[in-house]
Amino acid sequence: DDALDLFKKALPSTSLLQVQVSSKEVVRQARQVLGADKHSDPRLDFISLAMRGKKTNFNKLAEMMDKLVRQLDKQQADDDNKNEYCKKELDKAEGETKALDKRRSRLISAISEAESAIATLKDDLESLTQSIE
Repeated sequence: DDALDLFKKALPSTSLLQVQVSSKEVVRQARQVLGADKHSDPRLDFISLAMRGKKTNFNKLAEMMDKLVRQLDKQQADDDNKNEYCKKELDKAEGETKALDKRRSRLISAISEAESAIATLKDDLESLTQSIE
């Protein structure tokens, strides 16, 4: 009884029918997907056109689609690699920017101290000049 209850909970439907789809239905669904959205890739238009023809060789069509998928996978991998490279370069640039900002702050501080020292020396020089006269 426990096993039956567990089985019923695991499968919301008691039906275990396997549905078989005809090749015409698959072609219709593929046409619908390919025609649903205007694609920028002319290869997809070619595939759609080939599917509309009466003498379609689905082996060639499947090969074309497999080739397209491989190309898209390669492009995606290239994009992923470029993305990683760009992230590393951005991190590197941010690190360099922080280092330059710290150096700039130190230089501004040194300039400020030098200006203060120059002002002090000018005052001392004026005092000495007045005491000599």
